[in-house]
Amino acid sequence: MTPPRAEEVSRQPSGHPGVGAPVAHPRAVPALVFGVLGTAPCLAFFAPVALWLGRTALSEIDRSHGQWGGRGLAMAGYVLGVIGTLLVLLFAGWLAMLWVMRG
Repeated sequence: MTPPRAEEVSRQPSGHPGVGAPVAHPRAVPALVFGVLGTAPCLAFFAPVALWLGRTALSEIDRSHGQWGGRGLAMAGYVLGVIGTLLVLLFAGWLAMLWVMRG
């Protein structure tokens, strides 16, 4: 992802052109949304997607030297993706254990 151009930043609503908070990274909000969805048992397949989106957004935000914002959103999506993925793995292990003990 490339940072926003100067003319895009200058359109931000503030008293001075080009002054204001950096624009949120385009993967930050989807990471959070998929993270929230991924913690629901019936939508757990979204958790690894949130993990990937959050990690990618965090690394690009850190490399942008302040040109991209939304680090908190990306971090929340990443953490929820980790939690959801761990829950999926625990549930899969539990099902495998039940299958082995039954057979």
